[in-house]
Amino acid sequence: MDFLGIGSIAQNSGCPGGPTQAPTLTVTPGSYQVSLSWIPVSGAVKYWIFRTEGHAGCDSGMALIGKQTTIPYTDTEVAAQRQYCYAVMAAGGDGSEGSMCFGVASTCQCATPMGP
Repeated sequence: MDFLGIGSIAQNSGCPGGPTQAPTLTVTPGSYQVSLSWIPVSGAVKYWIFRTEGHAGCDSGMALIGKQTTIPYTDTEVAAQRQYCYAVMAAGGDGSEGSMCFGVASTCQCATPMGP
């Protein structure tokens, strides 16, 4: 399944010492927010966060919503009572955008934020 909508990402794309494992993602819904946390991946210098929303869930293409060097991440650009699905991908290299190589994406996880 190509849930990122950007082609199958199955292995390190080529930089020495780059990430080779998928982050283990946990999503937790809150009031008008979804908190994401994951286990750090060896060789990662940055994490790319992807999201999709609506009835198609993990079977729909995902949009890049953030690039983090730290864990956790909180998505506050969400509406209550609407399902959002997420994946995180570890990126390696020297930290510059041109040198990035990517590991395997996490398993897609969904959550529905609550209202007040």
